[in-house]
Amino acid sequence: MGLIEGMELALEIKFGKAGLKMLKKIRKIDDIEKLEHIKEAIKKADSVENIEVGL
Repeated sequence: MGLIEGMELALEIKFGKAGLKMLKKIRKIDDIEKLEHIKEAIKKADSVENIEVGL
């Protein structure tokens, strides 16, 4: 499973449809370091809004 697919699963499990809406923005990111940062943010976030700040 790739990084983005893993984030997709985590977003869906943790935030449902609201989390999946973020994927459009995430898929446009080419910077692996930024994607890793977002992945860590997903783990710690208690809301989608906390993750969107980094996008």
